[in-house]
Amino acid sequence: MNEAASHVFGGMERENLRRVLLVRLDNLGDVLLTTPAFRAVRQALPEAHLALLAGPTGCEVGRLDPDLDETILYNALNEDVYFQLPQDPEREMAAVETLRERDFDAAIIFTSYKQSALPAAYLCYLSGIPVRAAGSFEGPGSLLTHRHRYEETVPPKHEALRGLELTEFLGFPPVEPEMVLVPRTEDEEGAAGLLEQHGLERFVLVHPGASASSRAYPPERYREVVKGLAGQSGMGVLVTGGPGEGDLARRVAGSTGIPVGGETSFGSFAALVGRAAVVVTNNTGTTHVASALKRPVVTVFAGTNPAAAAPALRSLRRGYPRAEITLISLPWATTLAPHLGDLVDRLLPYPGAPGLDGTGTAEELEEFLARVHAERFDLAVNMHGRGPISIRLVARFGAHQTASFVGEKRSDVPGLDVEVPWDAETHESRKLLLLAEEAGGLPTVAYDSPEPELRVREEDDRRAVALLPIRLRKPLALVHPGASVPEKRWSGEAYGQVAKGLVRRGYEVAVTGSAGEKELTRLVSEAAPDSLDLGGETDLSTLIALVARVSVLVSNDTGPAHLAYALRTPSVTLFGPSTDAGRWGPLDGERHAVLEGNPISSIPVEDVLRGVEALDTRQERLGV
Repeated sequence: MNEAASHVFGGMERENLRRVLLVRLDNLGDVLLTTPAFRAVRQALPEAHLALLAGPTGCEVGRLDPDLDETILYNALNEDVYFQLPQDPEREMAAVETLRERDFDAAIIFTSYKQSALPAAYLCYLSGIPVRAAGSFEGPGSLLTHRHRYEETVPPKHEALRGLELTEFLGFPPVEPEMVLVPRTEDEEGAAGLLEQHGLERFVLVHPGASASSRAYPPERYREVVKGLAGQSGMGVLVTGGPGEGDLARRVAGSTGIPVGGETSFGSFAALVGRAAVVVTNNTGTTHVASALKRPVVTVFAGTNPAAAAPALRSLRRGYPRAEITLISLPWATTLAPHLGDLVDRLLPYPGAPGLDGTGTAEELEEFLARVHAERFDLAVNMHGRGPISIRLVARFGAHQTASFVGEKRSDVPGLDVEVPWDAETHESRKLLLLAEEAGGLPTVAYDSPEPELRVREEDDRRAVALLPIRLRKPLALVHPGASVPEKRWSGEAYGQVAKGLVRRGYEVAVTGSAGEKELTRLVSEAAPDSLDLGGETDLSTLIALVARVSVLVSNDTGPAHLAYALRTPSVTLFGPSTDAGRWGPLDGERHAVLEGNPISSIPVEDVLRGVEALDTRQERLGV
């Protein structure tokens, strides 16, 4: 080991670090995502006593992390967003004394990009911990002895990588960003007993709860998911839930699932997740538990389609070239924001609103509205729809001017500066473009401007190229057989026949899908010799780059289809009866083909292949 590697915190001998406090004070998933950083510290300090200071759910994670020797419970005031903790200075002084008694040599404070490390730093200062390190965008003064300035990225860096960025800054050698979670023997025994009680071996685990209600998929829809899984998979469906979620689990399980909400400790719950064939859950801690235990997971994110709004955003950019344009959307859209190029200057996440796109609490929504009101926007354009809930919400932003669609019941709408009648039959992109132009944007043409609506970054393209064969001697067809909604799914067997037919017609074929769709992508690729199975290999950014590179995309009416429309990649899209292709399908009929079936399974394989052949002819005419 060289001399530089033997020192941490800028110059401390590792032997002098006998006791180290690791601090992560927010939710279960956040603590779990920091476990790679904990491992980096453990590997560098194998003999040190490592303690985790965390909230109740964070301590649950810490007890299943073999890199930690101790967990210390602390309910942090800056994490008390619902004001549940009474004012009690004695409680805080007791926390200081608890840490002081343990005589720590150093503390490392981990936070997300939106959190301040300074309250925890002050706690450690009062506790007499001489070395205090954290990343801080605020000036810490002497509260921190080692301050790191995180690299600012849009979207923010993944939480696991953010934690490792801090430990590497402090001199701890890098480790792989794999989360650490190891259920104990008693946890495994508890899980085994529960499964034996219900006669389960192979099973699907559905976890419908979430700490933030705005992240929760509606229970009624989860119930349909459970019913569909029980009928199609042939496996039992276990519906889990934390304390207080027993009623939710029973509601979601219905008559086909097995509810066990509130019946497990966190340890036995983790052991259940580790035994599941697949996990279905919201964007919450359970997703990270499944990932840590390397189980296939389908995560439900609430969201909209910012790509469909890109022509409207371009219109606003042209109309207001010197303005700062902010896109307010649900948090998942931060992944898409970098691909909107100069159409958006920043993205402001919001928690969702009851009756609109989530069941965010009143406290969450009021906190968000206060922040938006302080922005003093000149113009707010409601691109969500014509409903009174969204209109009233945007009106509360306090912008100088507000523009929105309106329906027939104008008496339900507060005073608007720009009103555009809602036409339910018009394509979504054209409607949004009309609204933008009425709000002061300059005319443009939806999906027909000379510039793409989504930008492909160089780093994303490099990752896409790395997934493909070194030399492609034939045109590449991308087949995406999955869809989040069952009614939108054409069968995997039929997609296999399409992939086989494309190979025979002279295409190289790649099959894409999420990590939870690996069995489906394998089924399709195995039907087509020499095709490439990329199931679970692409994140959204890499998928965008792949779609931009291929000669044709064949998919259901799902996300990749809309990427193809935005990127002008020729495509064949299969629509079932649940979606109006006239509203949500492609506008460019020359470049994209649409096939409709009621049910979707009634679409013949040969029609899909003929659709691809027809696109070949059109592309020659268009010079594509």
